[in-house]
Amino acid sequence: MKLICKQCKQEFEITDSEINFFKSKNLNIPKRCKRCRAVNKSKNNISQLNNSYDHDFYYENTNKKNSFFKALIIFSVIIICALAIFFSFVHPRKANISKSPISSGQQVTYYLNTYRHKFHRPSCPSVLEMNSQNRQEFYGTREEAIEMGYSPCHNCNP
Repeated sequence: MKLICKQCKQEFEITDSEINFFKSKNLNIPKRCKRCRAVNKSKNNISQLNNSYDHDFYYENTNKKNSFFKALIIFSVIIICALAIFFSFVHPRKANISKSPISSGQQVTYYLNTYRHKFHRPSCPSVLEMNSQNRQEFYGTREEAIEMGYSPCHNCNP
């Protein structure tokens, strides 16, 4: 059987055995001659080879970028932790409260939390966090506050 090549427009011949081969594989009968098919096949192989090189280059560069960003994140975390530690010493969050207990029987001002039944020194940070409706000023001794049913705060230890 004689056909005309779709690419080079030359006439080429295809045998009955080749036609049977293509039909047995459920393939279409070729529309290009053997020479044009070989040229196209070699072009496809070269383009696939180029694409794989481009992919390797991209993959290699992506890995370099990822490792750079990982190192940058780790470095940033270390710097942030170091700054947090530094500022925790320079600027302590809680007020400096003397933990020395007041001598027995000495009358001082305490703040009572009527909801939690705790009593605090005026300098205790818990006083500022306390709801104003539950805060009550009390002038008296530690023992009097305990007798009223209040327990000492664990932060300021009045």
